[in-house]
Parts: sequence; structure tokens; C-alpha cells
Amino acid sequence: MTRFPRISFERRTTKLAGIRYTALMHKLKKKRVQPVYVIDEAWRRYLEYWESEDFLARSSQATANRNTEVEGPGTGPSKHSGGSVQGFHYGPEDEYALAP
Repeated sequence: MTRFPRISFERRTTKLAGIRYTALMHKLKKKRVQPVYVIDEAWRRYLEYWESEDFLARSSQATANRNTEVEGPGTGPSKHSGGSVQGFHYGPEDEYALAP
């Protein structure tokens, strides 16, 4: 039995858990209403961190970075929405065309 399916499963679940945790933290930070499943001590520490100078500085820097106009003024912020291009989309004249 190979370990590849298990490793792949663990990677996918770890990545999904990270995505869901990030979304949860974003929702908690935005609403600032303590949910019933967060204990008082943890909630107090979240609020302290979100109001700290360090967090506010990092947050404002990240906001500025997201709004950077990479292609020059007036082009709008870069969204990295081009995606990857799979090999079969290239034609034979392209430098990186895949062999048939």
C-alpha cells in the first residue's frame, strides 16, 4: 500500500482547514460580537490583539499592498486573476508548447 493517497488527503484537509480558519477569523474580527463557542479569555485576547499597534500597522500595510497599481497609475490594483495556463492551450508555434 502506498502512502500517496493519505499524504494527498492530509494536504487537502490541512489546506481546507486553513482556509476555513482564516474565514472564521475574518468574520469574528469584522462583527466583533463574541460567539457562544469562544470562551471569554480567548475573546478578550482576540480583541486586545486586533486593537494593538502591531496588528493595526500590519493591517494598514497589507491594505496598501493590495491596493498597489503594479502596471502604473490609473490601471487599478493587481488582482492576480490571470490564473495558470495549461500546456494544451499553447499552440505549436509557442515556445513552451507540449509535445503531442
